[in-house]
Amino acid sequence: MNKKLIYIVLAVGLAAFYFWQNRSMDFSTDEKTGIQFYRGTLKEAMVIAKKENKLIFLDVYAAWCGPCKKLKTATFTDPNLAEYYNSNFVNVLIDGEKNDGPEVMTTYNLNSFPSLLFLSPSGEVIEKTLGFHSAGSLLELAKTLPAQTE
Repeated sequence: MNKKLIYIVLAVGLAAFYFWQNRSMDFSTDEKTGIQFYRGTLKEAMVIAKKENKLIFLDVYAAWCGPCKKLKTATFTDPNLAEYYNSNFVNVLIDGEKNDGPEVMTTYNLNSFPSLLFLSPSGEVIEKTLGFHSAGSLLELAKTLPAQTE
């Protein structure tokens, strides 16, 4: 086969793979067995957290972000992680580029995706971590946080 043709086929294949990997994902729905996210505003979630005496787990993502997609499909679907987070946190998912996302990015001085924050009901940062984490890593981190008693 002609070397030029091989390079063209390889380039087209790599481009197709790149665009397939970086396609947008629908973050508007949760898996039935995974972490269940509150879909309102962060301010509304703070009211719920105060009422339920829970911390807030906030995932600030972007629809095009590869590690964000991997968190949604590989980490947040873990049954042990989901059970712990659904019981102990008000889980919030915010697109950092839409609606009140840019305001959240500014308020918490965030500049990368995914940004994972654990907040008090009043919005104070208890813990902050960036990037992809395995379910075990996020579960371990959550268990080190103080119980909410506001």
